[in-house]
Amino acid sequence: MYKESSYNKFFLEKGSIFLFNSFSKACIKIEKKDLERIKKLLKEKNLCKGVENKSQKVLIKNGFIIPKETNELEILEYLYKSNYFSTSKIAVALVPTLRCNFRCPYCFEAKSRKGNNESKDYFEVLKKFSDKNFKNKKKVHIGLFGGEPLLKRKELFSYLEYLLNQSEKYGYKLSTNIVTNGFFLDEETVKKLLKYKCISIQITLDGGKETHNKLRVPHNGEETFDKIVNNFKRAIKYSIKIKSQTKFILRVNLLNQKVEDLKSIFEAFDEKERKKINVIFRPVYSTSQFKQINCNTTYDLKKFYDKSKEYGYGAAKNNYYFQYCESDGGINFFYITPDLKIWKCINEPTKTANIGHLNKNGEMKLDPTNIATWSGKSNPFKDEKCKKCYYLPVCYGGCPLYRIKTGKRRCTTKDMAITPYFYN
Repeated sequence: MYKESSYNKFFLEKGSIFLFNSFSKACIKIEKKDLERIKKLLKEKNLCKGVENKSQKVLIKNGFIIPKETNELEILEYLYKSNYFSTSKIAVALVPTLRCNFRCPYCFEAKSRKGNNESKDYFEVLKKFSDKNFKNKKKVHIGLFGGEPLLKRKELFSYLEYLLNQSEKYGYKLSTNIVTNGFFLDEETVKKLLKYKCISIQITLDGGKETHNKLRVPHNGEETFDKIVNNFKRAIKYSIKIKSQTKFILRVNLLNQKVEDLKSIFEAFDEKERKKINVIFRPVYSTSQFKQINCNTTYDLKKFYDKSKEYGYGAAKNNYYFQYCESDGGINFFYITPDLKIWKCINEPTKTANIGHLNKNGEMKLDPTNIATWSGKSNPFKDEKCKKCYYLPVCYGGCPLYRIKTGKRRCTTKDMAITPYFYN
């Protein structure tokens, strides 16, 4: 006996009908003539015969139809907690510097740089930390973040070489990723990143060429759009050459941008390069350091995805399974800032987000009160509204930092969470 999943929903997009399951993340495009037939199949409790049987099996395989006894909410909560409290893996986002060669006006880290305190022993302490914490893990993931992480590329690559040797010694699977402004992404740097198991390289462009060159300005004032694009193209070309599976993510920040303003981005890459790039669009948001009216919102992203699809780009999907973002993970994820403090989130550092520090021996000194507060505020299964929400499997209660600061949930939007799945 079967029943329809609680997480099915039909979406009408530009004359096309999509059936999306927010639990399984399966998305099926449906012809209008088949809509009523599919709706009927979703309500069917027994397997049908012939062609209908085949269609129903597809719906079952993709989680649109589930066994009658299945409690999806209980499964979601189990998966969420299993992921949150997992001890077999660890993901650490390194922030070796808050310095940057750019001076973007909206940067949330600008204020932090004024009191920047970089430990001279940062990487030596990290090696000791790694020796104590990685040898019993199955998976170790290292994120490279900043500031601009490639300002410290010599030290970073020395540390990653250390981990590469350590992973071979202890048998854990090492992976890395980097979020960079792309300015220093030369050929030698790309070769090193791919050597150290880099699974994704993300750069950012601030709108079209003209807007970008006004916003993403280095300290010497030169224009940066062309250099960043050419570096990214070179990285993709090398990846294709060595048949790497590295993902290339192009984040486009939107600050009062129209679709036609992005033509310079869409046409900057050739057809082969576009197939390797997944695009993510995000409006620039206000912070305590940056307040400006922005006509772009999280509710109008689809028109940008539509245009990028026309040019042959992919859409970047949420890679965070069973959590809202990386900071929604348990003690198996955290940032380590230049002063060796341990954070759950650094977007707008608050006292609660600081869950401890590393001492000179590489030992984690944790604050159980802040860890418990962060965990408690993150958990959407304590919230009756979240438990009944269709978006629960893609939102998981929204931003933990926002909840801690305001006491409220910030619900996700369709364009943020689901729209990218329409572009498979």
